[in-house]
Amino acid sequence: MSRSISKTLSLSKLNINTNTDNVTIGEDTLTELLENNKGPQGPSVKLIQQLYAYDTTKQTPTGTGPTNAIKAKFGAPKTTTYIDLDALGNVTFKENGNYLIHGKGQYGRDNTADTVLLHFRAMIDFNDGAGAVQVGDSISAEINNKKIVIPIEISFALNVTNAPYTLYFEVMRDSSEQNDGGLYSFTPTAALGWNPSGSASILIERLM
Repeated sequence: MSRSISKTLSLSKLNINTNTDNVTIGEDTLTELLENNKGPQGPSVKLIQQLYAYDTTKQTPTGTGPTNAIKAKFGAPKTTTYIDLDALGNVTFKENGNYLIHGKGQYGRDNTADTVLLHFRAMIDFNDGAGAVQVGDSISAEINNKKIVIPIEISFALNVTNAPYTLYFEVMRDSSEQNDGGLYSFTPTAALGWNPSGSASILIERLM
């Protein structure tokens, strides 16, 4: 059994950084910008993929509560012209510009007893000395069976104006429920040509 949870955040409507104006643009603004720059041959500005990465290991906190939350990892480190990804899941935006970000994961659990409550969120350090802040709300789900897998996604547009910015995602087991569960990966059985479904993946595009 599976179901999906997906949220697209318009950061222009979120007051998550009061020290800097126009830090972020919402996805609605990004779409409008593409439409307004459309010429006879199509848009004069385009979204170009800059980074795609995923991890195929099970990623599970060792305990419940905020102190046991872990960063989601996205596989091996990668370096591009505009973005760096390290082995711990930290994404560094090295150049100013407009980016569209999709962070994904898959909730799962090992044990069958009782219920677990899991939370997933995005965090950004704006390089302003104030530390990292959460982007929008968390994606949460209760799971009462190890046969349940829940794909999740957080998507948002980001206007980097004072690079470098640092982005990462976190998963937490809620202390009100059982100490179990996290982000899980699956590999298709005897299916040549099918890639595994990662426990966490990230796709970042840049407006060019």
